[in-house]
Amino acid sequence: MAETKVKIESKLSLLFSYFIFSRAYILALVVLVSSFTVVEGTAPGGAVYESWLVVKDLGGALEGVARSADAVWYEGIATNGYDVGTSPSTEQHNWTFFPLYPLMMRFMAPLFGSPIAAGLVISNLCFLLSLVVLQAYLLELGCSRQITRRSLWFLCIFPTTYFFSAPITESLFLLLSLSSFYLAARKNWISAGLVYALASATRPTALLILPAFALVLYQGGALRNIKGWLSLAIAPTGGLAFMGYLYRLTGDPLAFSNNQAAWNRFQHSFVELTSILAGSPETLMVNWNFLLINVLASLLGVALSIYLLTQKRYAWALILFLPIASALSTGSVMSMARFIAALFPTPIALAMLSKKRSTEQIITFILTGLLTIMCLLYGARATAGMA
Repeated sequence: MAETKVKIESKLSLLFSYFIFSRAYILALVVLVSSFTVVEGTAPGGAVYESWLVVKDLGGALEGVARSADAVWYEGIATNGYDVGTSPSTEQHNWTFFPLYPLMMRFMAPLFGSPIAAGLVISNLCFLLSLVVLQAYLLELGCSRQITRRSLWFLCIFPTTYFFSAPITESLFLLLSLSSFYLAARKNWISAGLVYALASATRPTALLILPAFALVLYQGGALRNIKGWLSLAIAPTGGLAFMGYLYRLTGDPLAFSNNQAAWNRFQHSFVELTSILAGSPETLMVNWNFLLINVLASLLGVALSIYLLTQKRYAWALILFLPIASALSTGSVMSMARFIAALFPTPIALAMLSKKRSTEQIITFILTGLLTIMCLLYGARATAGMA
């Protein structure tokens, strides 16, 4: 009994150390760049940039970073609800954002002073719990301790892992989607379906990866009894309920999808996207879209899904492939580096690939290097680091 307790404490200690190290590293980079000021000046050699690094009004600077990108939209929903209008619309509306996360921000705001502060607490807590569930899930499936350790580590240092601490949906979706598959692995079919329903009320990605959940139910023998079919029926209800609400609000149950064009998405076919990228390969970053990172993330996701297929991890392969294929079919790679970070097979597949110590070191070097660049962009509130 004492030996088991020591093992559990050791596992949790490692998990917490990864969490604390990665969050502290991200915070340090964000503080550094948010305190950095550059002003154009002159010198005998020509134009220069005078630089100051002054750490003051740190709270205001961090709040500004926290409220960047999609966070302000979730704050708006938490405060004022959804826009009333008619879909489709050429203007940006908050219909594209699913309701569970802003509802949580709304209810917890009185405890923490504001929806943004509540969101920061929710996201960091959800990410920490995601690490706990990921560890339990992999051990439940019989994965080795080394694969489990590397999966936790790679998730913590993935280039866009800072979004798991931002007041947006990534960490909540990761926790709920991962928990539903963990519960399914333990054959808690009804609980798995209920948790999946919450995931489907968090991001539309849950609706895209529903075939993977159905496959897990089938492989586990759940679809031989009523509980399995009930679990599958329950799973998409969160998203379907939101679609019903949008129908009443806008007259269009797919308003969340049909408004995407106003957000510079769904503008090209895959062939047109390929042609555009091939025509200007020197363009690495365009406004909100860090093309280089997002293209690499897309290729990584496809490659990892193929690798998982070869390892007969069919459900994991579907979880990675279906959202990426959906985005690429509409000619969009925007935010792909953020999206695949929240798909839990990503770090698992990287962990499975890095059996050699040297491979793990190479992957760690690449991921932390890219994480540093992305955190600096995010801290500077550069749009390419916020998408």
